[in-house]
Amino acid sequence: KRQAIKHVDIAEYNPFDTIQTNVIGTQNIIKAALENEVEQVVGISTDKAAGPINVMGASKLLSEKLLIAANNIKGKNPIKFSVVRFGNVIGSRGSLIEYIASQIKKNKPVKITDYRMTRFIMTIKDAVKLVLTHAEKAFGGEIEILKMPMVRLETLINASIEVICEQLNKDPSTVDIVKIGPRAGEKIHEELLTIDESRNALETDTSYIIIHESLVSDQARAYWENKLGAKKAAEKPYISSDGPFMEKRELIQLLKQNPTTL
Repeated sequence: KRQAIKHVDIAEYNPFDTIQTNVIGTQNIIKAALENEVEQVVGISTDKAAGPINVMGASKLLSEKLLIAANNIKGKNPIKFSVVRFGNVIGSRGSLIEYIASQIKKNKPVKITDYRMTRFIMTIKDAVKLVLTHAEKAFGGEIEILKMPMVRLETLINASIEVICEQLNKDPSTVDIVKIGPRAGEKIHEELLTIDESRNALETDTSYIIIHESLVSDQARAYWENKLGAKKAAEKPYISSDGPFMEKRELIQLLKQNPTTL
């Protein structure tokens, strides 16, 4: 039994386990799905798979490639393989918000890696909705990316401290913030769509859809364009540094609406 490896620094120092989980594990799922006549497989990927510079991103990119390529080996089996890409899921297990809460409860300083960092964020509800709605409409052979808010890490941390301190009846001014620098393999900014991927991408009001070359790519593209109204996406990256960024007051409201268990 293996648990998900979703933290960049952990994957960077444990590449063998990361490959076993994210690459070999995906291959095992594909094989089991084909053998047991499963109707559909939706892989959950990450923004770190776009232009990867670390072990986790590279392993998740390989996982995506395996799932898309599985549409080429299914024969007459009607199974559909596709992928969704997540940003940072606030309030999920091991998330930044959970870490900040644990530090405040222990009366320890909150560590920030780099004030320049920006990230894509989504709530747990957003993540679940993306998977379920994608499963309903997927043709197979595509990667869907939700258009999501962008935040400056500094703003997110300050908003989180204020909300968590209110829950714990603490004074936010008593919480120290210590800058420690980027961890192994971390990017300053994240991408959900690279410029090269955008050349094969479609766009709706709420998402981007990457149509990778496969035996079903032409049918998938026609399906998204003709039945779901997708248009050709502009040839540019979807990157967290571009903004617009959520303001602190907006983040506070979002965090209060999606509280982390303390």
